[in-house]
Amino acid sequence: MPRLRLRRMLLTIVGIGCVTLVALNLRMKEEKVDDVIREQQQEDKEIRKSLHIEQSVYPKEQELAVVEKLWFMKNGVKWPVESNHPGATYSPPKIWSHEDDGDRIESQLMYIPPDYASLKNNSHPKLKKILLYFGKAGWNDLPLGRQIFIKDKCPVDTCEITTAHHDSATADAIFFKDRFAWPRHKRPPEQVWILFLLECPPL
Repeated sequence: MPRLRLRRMLLTIVGIGCVTLVALNLRMKEEKVDDVIREQQQEDKEIRKSLHIEQSVYPKEQELAVVEKLWFMKNGVKWPVESNHPGATYSPPKIWSHEDDGDRIESQLMYIPPDYASLKNNSHPKLKKILLYFGKAGWNDLPLGRQIFIKDKCPVDTCEITTAHHDSATADAIFFKDRFAWPRHKRPPEQVWILFLLECPPL
């Protein structure tokens, strides 16, 4: 009888010890999981904080409403000023490739030639002629002449569009759409050639 009691006691102690070890092991695992979660949450906070700092450089949504849009954008209110105008506070924009090798589209759209006001106010201003070398293909609704520049309120509207090839030697600019072909005339130094492509040119 004493042996049986001793055996039961030993088994009870061993059982309690095993249960205790299992409980301690589970607790340690839970603590490790909690530590990992806390570390992950801290990392997430740091990432969100860094992203907030980076994004704060850009205007917020409510601030965009008060940003003055340029004239060629929808509801645009900011118009270019002649570089030699008394109210101009900026240097002339860089519109040619030798002045800036980056994207100059915005600078070109915000450019007004010096003394343009006097030219425009002339009763018969000299119009800059733009030749669509391949015609109006793809732009059938584009009117010829000066009309489109006046309609779209272009700051520089003393331009006209033509498709007449006999004007190629005297045109101020030749517009090549989708492809390029050498004109028959030798390009005058002051004539600008513009290549318009929506896809990379073939090799």
